[in-house]
Amino acid sequence: TRRSSDLHGLYVLGFVRPPRRWLPLLVTALLALGVVSLWFIYGGGKYTFQTLAYQAKLYGSLAKTNPEHNDFGLILPATPLNLFERSLPLWSDLFVFSNGLGKVDYLGYRNMGIALVLGLGAMGVLHYFQNRKPIPFWAPALFLILLVIGLPAYTSPKLEYVVLATLPSLFYLLYAYLKQNIKIYTPALISFIILLATIPTLFLMAMAIRNGHTYGITQRYSGFSFPYTCILVGMVLLEIRRLYWPFQLILGGVLVLQSIFVARLLHQIYEGREAKYTYFSVPRMKNPYMLAAERIKKSYAPGDTVLYPSVRLHPRDEVEKTYSDFSIEDAQLTNLYLPKEATYIQRMDTTQQNQILLIKGKTGKAEVIFDFQGRKYRY
Repeated sequence: TRRSSDLHGLYVLGFVRPPRRWLPLLVTALLALGVVSLWFIYGGGKYTFQTLAYQAKLYGSLAKTNPEHNDFGLILPATPLNLFERSLPLWSDLFVFSNGLGKVDYLGYRNMGIALVLGLGAMGVLHYFQNRKPIPFWAPALFLILLVIGLPAYTSPKLEYVVLATLPSLFYLLYAYLKQNIKIYTPALISFIILLATIPTLFLMAMAIRNGHTYGITQRYSGFSFPYTCILVGMVLLEIRRLYWPFQLILGGVLVLQSIFVARLLHQIYEGREAKYTYFSVPRMKNPYMLAAERIKKSYAPGDTVLYPSVRLHPRDEVEKTYSDFSIEDAQLTNLYLPKEATYIQRMDTTQQNQILLIKGKTGKAEVIFDFQGRKYRY
């Protein structure tokens, strides 16, 4: 909400004329700020700034002293190279036709450079011939050759490089569409859409520089731009319809190929093995807490007791310290999937940290409901 308000403010400053129109907007903004300030000063909002300051200090310290082996994952210092590598996947994922193409560790700088250079050549061919009549038969062939000729030169001939080489042409078509429809999409409106599409990610980078770490550069925040980048993608598709049909066929084939890559990515996400969107680098099993709840419902009998593991907490300071020395997270998450009307006897087992046990009331025998195996199956 704050970033949205900032964007609207930038738009007003840049494009709303005359300044007398600013007065009602300014009054509205001041009234809203005055009301919400009460919450930040006297209400729960005051803890927001305390938490943000604490997190910035903690993550910044870990980025300098222990960037890899900590409880939060990879936290890198906000160096120019780290900012570039961490933000590049976010920039590429803003558009569906470039989704997944910002993974430097997967594609490699050298291969990406070759693909983009060839792509610029293909864009030049498209720009030169798209409005010429007649278009020589060899022009689309040359365009296609420039997209695929680099495959033998790449260290690994992945088809993602063909999609990557197409990106300059697709962004050129966006420019061509906006230029052609300048009477409909005025400079002010175009600027507004671009601001909405880019500022959230730029904001993340600015905060990373300010806080000294890249931990906050994640798609959950840059994703606010998706509705507006979808508009831009739609403009590209409309411009492709105006091209000579062989160009349409080639670009359509590349977009189908990219659709396959995106579908594969979605499949990996739903399987829980896409590391960018989950905490797991290998396929995880079915939701362990739902599975544990199903086993409890199946095996529980009156007089039985469910024992939950108690992971000992190690707070770094008073901010992280809770009312208990043990985590109750496993019990809480399992209870989400148990019937509301159930009257199961449950308690914490402070003697172990991994297993949900069901103690049979008649025999006292312990049945293992689930074993988390440390952090292997915990979220």
